[in-house]
Amino acid sequence: MFRRALDAALASLDPRDSERLRLYYAEEQTLADIGRHLGEHESSVSRNLERTRRDLRRIVEEMLRAGQVSANGFAGEPGLSDAEIALCFEYAAEEAPIDLDSSLPRRTTQSPTAGKQKQ
Repeated sequence: MFRRALDAALASLDPRDSERLRLYYAEEQTLADIGRHLGEHESSVSRNLERTRRDLRRIVEEMLRAGQVSANGFAGEPGLSDAEIALCFEYAAEEAPIDLDSSLPRRTTQSPTAGKQKQ
């Protein structure tokens, strides 16, 4: 349930937010390298990553609280309590590493300087 909620939350991200996460976590690039790639200042990359992590957590928590409706429209999986949600995050952080390479596929984006010709 946690994995489905996280995948749905990741899929809903703005492409630049997704790219920042992928570069930082999957490719382990520095904030400065990400900034150069995306045309942002290093401190902006840091602030945007923090905002994105906060937004992801909020979205995942909301999805877990709501539960899931089955395909036939009847009750599916009930929502989780705050304590159960906290355990999901704890387990995900400690015991079930998340493969961000598959969750955040490489997108074909150009850096702001791509395509510019040197004069």
